[in-house]
Amino acid sequence: MKNTKDILVNEYFSAKSGDTKKADNFISSIETYLKKETDIELTLILHALKAQKADIDNKKFSECCTLALPIFEHLENTENDWGRIELHVLSVAITYHSDYNKTTELAREALDVLEDEEHIGNPEYRTMRTNIHSNLTLRMLRARYRDIDLNNPTEVAKLEAAFKYSYNYVMDICVRKNILAWQYILTARKGVFENKRELLEEGLSKLLKAGEKQKYKTTKDEVVEYLTHMKDLSKDLANFLTGYQVRKRRKELNMAPTDLAFALDTDQNVITSIERGDGGVSRKRLRSLAKILKVEIGYFEGDDSKKTEDIDPFMASIEACMHSATNEDKENALKVLQLMMNMKYPERGKKKKRKPK
Repeated sequence: MKNTKDILVNEYFSAKSGDTKKADNFISSIETYLKKETDIELTLILHALKAQKADIDNKKFSECCTLALPIFEHLENTENDWGRIELHVLSVAITYHSDYNKTTELAREALDVLEDEEHIGNPEYRTMRTNIHSNLTLRMLRARYRDIDLNNPTEVAKLEAAFKYSYNYVMDICVRKNILAWQYILTARKGVFENKRELLEEGLSKLLKAGEKQKYKTTKDEVVEYLTHMKDLSKDLANFLTGYQVRKRRKELNMAPTDLAFALDTDQNVITSIERGDGGVSRKRLRSLAKILKVEIGYFEGDDSKKTEDIDPFMASIEACMHSATNEDKENALKVLQLMMNMKYPERGKKKKRKPK
């Protein structure tokens, strides 16, 4: 049976589009339909899906903004005619629009529509209200480090109040319904917004322990975005994320803290301090950690794909020795290389006994 507009729209609203494995096929189906017939609703849904997929793929913030822009242009061109746009689409788009004030203005208008007495008891509309408030917490995080003047107490107070309202709205629902994964996600977001390392650590740690791997990854991608693109963010959070990644990778390789300390030629207390995120780690030390833990530098910034399992540590040590920048680096690399040579060729260096004549 061929895809019709009703089938495509119903599939989107039934949340099947939320399955990332099906996202490409679903987007392709809509694009195929739109080649034959123009339809504003499906066009807006298509842009929302692409923005959502770009977010999941951890694409650039600017790309998500571009994808969401037609949705806002439609609202402006129709003088915010909410009857011609499904609010599901807006709940995705508001996270990415580059104009923070316009975003919050439209979000407020959408919430006013959803909270009208006509819809107040509608479970689908309740879900949309929750989604909008949840996505507003993300947009306000970006506004905190991109859009507002931090030296303006009025702007800061207004943003903090708005974040608190949306945070409390969603958290209250999550607590009442015992939705633990989203409680942890919101806790991590609050930690970033308030620049509180303990809250961020609590949220991420609980997500990991709860086994919500996809949710954990999504949340961590959010945090990585803040750490890598928001220069005003305290180094405490960056240090925490580095330590978190070091500790996780060490455990993956079944290394004890003492093993890592020995390989790094340092004290175990130094490893403990790094893993707790107590302070910054020099680039030189990060390079050494990367070689030992078989990862690239980007791994410590939260990109789990930056593993280099196929690298031969023996050859990596030779390469490190060849490219050492200073005599001290070269000496350290030679020490590691010497140790590995002795392990790889245990008979090397031993004097052969002469046979008696």
